[in-house]
Amino acid sequence: MIPILSSLDPDQKPHFAAIFTHALVVVVVLFAGFGALCYAAFGSAVLMPVTLNVQSSVAVDALIRFGYSVAVVFTYPLQLLPIADMLEGSCSKPPAHCASLSAATRRHLSRSFLILFTCLVAECGASQFDRFVSLVGAICGIPLAFILPNLIYLRLSQTLNLPKSPRQLVARVGVVIGVVGSISSGVATLISWAES
Repeated sequence: MIPILSSLDPDQKPHFAAIFTHALVVVVVLFAGFGALCYAAFGSAVLMPVTLNVQSSVAVDALIRFGYSVAVVFTYPLQLLPIADMLEGSCSKPPAHCASLSAATRRHLSRSFLILFTCLVAECGASQFDRFVSLVGAICGIPLAFILPNLIYLRLSQTLNLPKSPRQLVARVGVVIGVVGSISSGVATLISWAES
C-alpha cells in the first residue's frame, strides 16, 4: 500500500483512503464468501487449490481456471512492487557490485532475478503448494498484518512522546496476537508437512 500511495499524483492522494477501504472490503467479502461457499459445498475434502474442486462442464472448469490464472498474472507485478523497490534500492548502494551500472540496468537485473527466484520457488513447491502458502503466510503474512504495523505505531508513539492511550494497548495486544498466530500457524504447518 505504501509504494502505491507514494507513486500517486498529489491530487489523487486524498481519494486513496476511500478507494482502498472499499476495495479491501470487496476483496475480503469475495474471498470469505468464496471460501465459505466452497467449504459448504465440498466439506473438509477440499482439494488445493480450490479451483480443482469445480467439476462441472469442461468449459466452466476451463473458464474458472483461466480466470484464476489471469488474476494471478495481473496481480503478480503489484505483489512484487514492494520487494522490487527494496531490492533495487539495495543494488544501488556503493557496497553492491552492481552499483556502477545504470539505474535502468539495475532495475531490469533485480526484477529479472526476482521473477526467476519466485518461479524457481514455485516449481520446487508446486507439489506441496498448500503447505508452502501456509508457511509463507505464517512467516511473512501475519507479521506484515499484525506485528510490524503495531510495532511501528508503538515506536512512533515513543519517538513523538505521545501520551499513553488505549490505542497503544490495542497495538500491544495486536503484537501479541500476531506473534502467537505466526508461531502457532508456522508450527502447525511444519508438523503437518513432517507427517506427510
